[in-house]
Parts: sequence; structure tokens; C-alpha cells
Amino acid sequence: QRRQFQIGYAISNRSYDNRIMSTIGTGLLKGGWSFSASISRRWADEGYVEGTFYDSWSWYVSAEKRFNAEHSISLTQFGTNTTNGRSTSTVQEVYDLTGTNFYNSLWGYQDGKKRNSSVARQQQPLTILSHEWKTSNKSILETSIAYQSGTTSVTGLDWYNAPDPRPDFYRKLPSYINDPTAANEAADRWKNDANFRQIDWTGMYNANRNNIETIEDVDGIAGNDVTGLRSRYIVENRMVDNQRFVFSLVDNTTLSDHVVLTSGFLYQNQNSRYYKRVDDLLGGEFYVDLNQFADLDYPDSIETAQNDLNNPNRILEVGDKFGYDYKAVVNKTSAWVQGQFKFDHFDFFGAFQISETRFKRIGYTRTGLFADNSFGESTEEKFTNFSGKGGVTYKLDGRNYFLVNALYETRAPLFENVYVSPRTRATTIADPENEKIFSVEAGYLLRAPKLKIRATMYYSQLNDGTNTINFYHEEFRTFVNYTLTNIDRRHIGLEAGADANIGRGFSIVSALSLGQYYYTSRQNGTITADNTSEVLADNQTIYSENFFVANGPQTAITAGLNYRSKKFWFVNANLNYFGNIYIDFNPARRSVAGVAPVNDSDPRWQPIIDQEKADGQMTLDLFGGYSWKVNNKFDKLKNNTFLVFTAGITNLLNNQDLITGGFEQLRFDFAEKNPDKFAPRYFYGFGTTFFFNVTLRFN
Repeated sequence: QRRQFQIGYAISNRSYDNRIMSTIGTGLLKGGWSFSASISRRWADEGYVEGTFYDSWSWYVSAEKRFNAEHSISLTQFGTNTTNGRSTSTVQEVYDLTGTNFYNSLWGYQDGKKRNSSVARQQQPLTILSHEWKTSNKSILETSIAYQSGTTSVTGLDWYNAPDPRPDFYRKLPSYINDPTAANEAADRWKNDANFRQIDWTGMYNANRNNIETIEDVDGIAGNDVTGLRSRYIVENRMVDNQRFVFSLVDNTTLSDHVVLTSGFLYQNQNSRYYKRVDDLLGGEFYVDLNQFADLDYPDSIETAQNDLNNPNRILEVGDKFGYDYKAVVNKTSAWVQGQFKFDHFDFFGAFQISETRFKRIGYTRTGLFADNSFGESTEEKFTNFSGKGGVTYKLDGRNYFLVNALYETRAPLFENVYVSPRTRATTIADPENEKIFSVEAGYLLRAPKLKIRATMYYSQLNDGTNTINFYHEEFRTFVNYTLTNIDRRHIGLEAGADANIGRGFSIVSALSLGQYYYTSRQNGTITADNTSEVLADNQTIYSENFFVANGPQTAITAGLNYRSKKFWFVNANLNYFGNIYIDFNPARRSVAGVAPVNDSDPRWQPIIDQEKADGQMTLDLFGGYSWKVNNKFDKLKNNTFLVFTAGITNLLNNQDLITGGFEQLRFDFAEKNPDKFAPRYFYGFGTTFFFNVTLRFN
């Protein structure tokens, strides 16, 4: 870090309104020491989307000691402490009823103030200790140890034996109501009554304060009965405690003027504990640690409804753990070697890596549904993988370069995709496989004084992917675990950019990304009931071939005009286009069960099987800045002092119809085959936003 001190303030209308940031660096001091640090805060009482808020502290601190020409050691820590009220997607009917594509169903009024039910918190600082050893004039050995520890959490509503409190629950929408008069009344309330279309905090408090119940045999003790206000609604906090340790060893050796050899070893251990806590009883006195879905499925079994048979009928107060409690333990070890070969007209590189991934589940509760397969350590899953890559660059001259790179690797499946339902049991999917990936790219690079161009074409094939999802299945009338295997994807595309200097301070910059990302296989779906070990459907064919991957716009184009003055100010305008944005599809709809008995002559056929694509949209952005050397005005200042202004307006024309992503709901009307009963949910990009920053810097 260079020697510096700077402090800056920014104002915006995005997720946060204000940001203040300060950075200091000492440069290299006598004795070989150097220090640098930075701290910032971003905050907003309400962000761009109504009901959201933001408060985040971020920091960075580092110290380095150079002992001599051969050794140096450094210690670095950085992290954030963030709390923010979240927003969510919803169906287009709700956006239309409320008159805004930025409606947020996660908040409501409590005592006249907005309260968000989904508050995310994160604090996971990372500390790195590194040692650099110049073992010879041609070799450097770098050793690093990293440790990260902290918690992420998200609150949400939970309820027991009570109506769904979500304001945009499908049964509350006019489209679901059969009586035209009642549907019109609901539509009118959606449009005109803010209390109706948001969370009813008062109603939940009243429901809890009027619900006196007696819980028998608390903690499994006969006759230990408790009477009081049993909460029907609570705010729960879904927690993840993370601990991560990383050891890295990298050796870089120059064998000759043409050959550089790099090798390394990496070990990673991560422990993630997942559980829930009671965050707010909402006026009640206690909650009970029971599984209401198991209670409904097995009304005559007291044991089956217990979330933890080791602590049956447990009374819960604020801060108590409940529901699920398990740990994912993941270990990964890898070793790799890479050679780089440089000559006058050709550069080559080749690399190989071998790795092993192991993980297991540790359960801390004995679930009533799976008493023999939920508590304690599971069998360890083990995956061995390898990776090889290589490439060549042809240097026609000092301006024109041509390159080809290729990769083949195998990759272990994720922990959450191997376990059928890690919240409740240690059952794994049958025969989990490594994913296989092949990728190749070819490119051209031009570096001329007034023109710079880079263009790359790529092809990637990813085979044998796995994904496990959980949702309520309308046909089976229960929550299910839906495991998808044999997921094959193909990514083909072109990425290009150009920067042309057209004189007098003006330049034209353009970039494009043209892609086709789609599935190349018919996936296999295995459906397992969440409340039993019953397999409801085994290796069900999903007709997913040639459906598109929903990962944002597959076409993105921008063109901009820049002006940079010799008097240290600049301005640029960019016109952007985003297209081929596909909505993620529900695999259950693309099965025989999803369409039967509908055939291709039925008008319902295409709406069931077609994948939705959002309309392409354009936006216009404007940016500018100015750097003022304060010494030119105040020549008595000893240090070089600069005042830097930057400002930007994104989506200047306030296009509020840009769908950035979305997904079909996993619930589907199997009885009537009506895809509109559970309509897709969408995310929209912000309208016009601005950002203004001023920084005072001393060098």
C-alpha cells in the first residue's frame, strides 16, 4: 500500500443512502515496517425499495514486517458487520395491483412504523497470516494461514396452527377468489389499503395474546404442565455459524529465461452449523418445539411431531434454539503444479491439479420423524477429483495476439445437494457423482495506440450435475425433497470489447456478451417425502433438454462515449441493452405427471411446457468526475493534496420494466393443469438511481 491518507463521503439512493470511508497507509517505514487500514460505514433508514434498510460497517487492517531481502511476514484482517432489511420477489399480479414493480411483501406497520420481517445479519471477519521467503535468486515460497469465523442469519415468520401471514400468499390474491364480488373487493383493498397489502403485525400480536393453552408433559416429564399464552406466530432467526481454516503453500521458481514453474498445496476445513432461534414471540409467552407438518400427517403420534426427542415438548423462549440443528463438516485437500513457457512469438502454459473433498453431517437433535437417522455423526462422503488445463498465445507482433485455452476437470457435488434433507436426517441421494467440465476458448487481442480490442469465443460443457430442492408438492399434498441428477449444460458465447481514441479527448468504448446457456440432457428427478423416507417417484424423466439456464441476461451490449479533459475532469454516457433473460423453470411441470393427460392439441399444452423469456430492455447511464489538486490553490501545503469528485446516474430514463430474473414457483396445479394458479415470481432492476462521492486525499 502506498503512503496515503484519504477520507470520503458518498450519497446515493440505492440500497444505502450514505457512505463514509477513511483509509490510511504509512508506506515502508524505517525498520522494515508498513501499516495500512481502512474503515467505512454505509447506511440508510430506507433503501430504494420500501420497507428495506441498511447498516454496514466494514474494515481492513494490515501490517507487514520485512526482516531482510529474503523474509517478510504480514498479518491482515478484513470483514463487514452488516444488518439489512430485505426485499423479495412476487407475482406480476401483485406488482400490477400495487402499481409498482418494487412492491415488497416483507414489511408491515407496527405502531405506525414500518417493520421488516426479514432482517439479514452478517459478521464473518477473515484473518490471514502470510510469510514470504525468497529461498534463492530464482525462487519464492509463500506460506499462508487463514481463519474465518462468524455468523450469518436471516429472520422470517414462523407459525403453528394459524393462517398464512404472508400478504401475497396466493389464496389472498383476486385471481384465486372465485366470487367476482369478493375478488373485486380484494383488488380494491390491494390498491388502496396499505395495511391490507402488507404484513399485519397487529393481527399476529392479537392472535398470540388471545391464545391460552396448556402444554402437557413439558420436557418429557409426566405431569409437568405449563399454561400460558402460546404464540401462534413468531419471528424466527435462521442462523449459520461458520468456521473456516485454510493453509496454503505456493512455490514459484524461475528455471530459465523461458520457463517458470509454480506448484502449491492447499488444505481447507469448514464447519457450518445450521439452526434456528426464537427471535420474537410477538406478544406471546412461549412457543413449542413441534413440527406442525408432522403433527398434521401423524395426529395420533406424539413422538413423531417432536423436533427433538431428546427434549420433547420443549417450551421455547426468546433466544432458544428450535426446529433443526446440524453441522456440515467439509474438508478439501488439493495439490497442483503449473508450467509457463515464454518465447519470442509463442507463450505456453500447462497445469494439473488433484484434490479430495470429504464431508459429513453431525446432527444435534433427534428428530421424531427420523429418530434413528438424525442425531450424531453420519458416514463420511468422499470425492476424488482432478483438473488439467493448458493454453497457447501466438504473438504476431507487439500489437496482435491470438490465444487458445482449454480445461477439463471434475468437481465434487455440494454438501446440500448430496443430502436429501440435512435439516431432518442424514440420508443421501443414491450414487452421488462428480460433475465433469470441459471448456475451451479462443481469442484475439489488439493493443494499438488508438485502438484496443479483445474478443473471445468460448464453449463449455458441464455434465452430471446434481441439485436438491424442497417445496410443497400439490399432487402428493406434502412437502417433498426433489433431487435432480444427470444435469448437463452447455455454455456457448462471444465476449468482445473495444476502446477507440477518436481524438480531442474523446473515445468510444463498447462491449458485448452474446451467449447461449442451455440444458443438453433430460434430467432425472427423484421425489422423496419430507416427513417420511418414502420415495414418491424414482428417476422420473424431466424433459429439460434445450431449456435455457436462468442466470441473468444472456445478451448484454453497451456502447459509450467518453470525454477526458486535460484539466482533470471526465464525463461518459453509456447506452445498455439486456436481452434473452429466461425465467427459471419448474422441473415438475416438464414431466409426464406435469402434463398428463394434456396432449399437444390441447390449448393448455404450450403454456405448461413453454419457458418464459422476459422482454429485452435498454438503459442509459451517465458518469463524470473531477480531480482538483489543492496545492495549486494553497501552495503552502506540504503534501500533495487532491479533492476528487465523482458522480453517476444509472438508468437515467427511469426504465422500471427491466426484469433481472425470476422463477416459476415449484408448486404446480396438477389437478387442473393451470400454470397461472401459481404464477412466476419476478425481480426488477431499479429505476433511476444516483451516486455522488467526494474524497479528500493526501499523498
